[in-house]
Amino acid sequence: MMLLSLAACKKSSTEIASLKDQVSSLQHQNELLSSENANLKKQLKILKSPKNNSDIQQIGRWLDNRPGSDKHIITIFKNLKTKKYFIKDSFGDGSSDIEEARLLNHKGLKRYEAINNEHNEYCIVEKK
Repeated sequence: MMLLSLAACKKSSTEIASLKDQVSSLQHQNELLSSENANLKKQLKILKSPKNNSDIQQIGRWLDNRPGSDKHIITIFKNLKTKKYFIKDSFGDGSSDIEEARLLNHKGLKRYEAINNEHNEYCIVEKK
């Protein structure tokens, strides 16, 4: 059994080089993702910091209190420092979720949708 394992581990120099390239590529991707994650954490910290409220511009707010649904508040705001838009979902149990959003012009209206939007949901602010 041990001999089979050792025999299976023998790789040609081209296979070893290919594996080293794959490992190097994965390490590079990991570094990029770690950097992006750190930037997102910094942005979230800025957004949640009460002392930076002067950098936050609220664009719109909507309360979903339909029968059968838990209270749900959606707030759209812009971080004036980073020039990025965000959608914050606040739920009745006190939890919340903040997602970066993009601004699109849709038939003359401003349409805000989360960047990683699996359900094709969006908000349109008609009045300010």
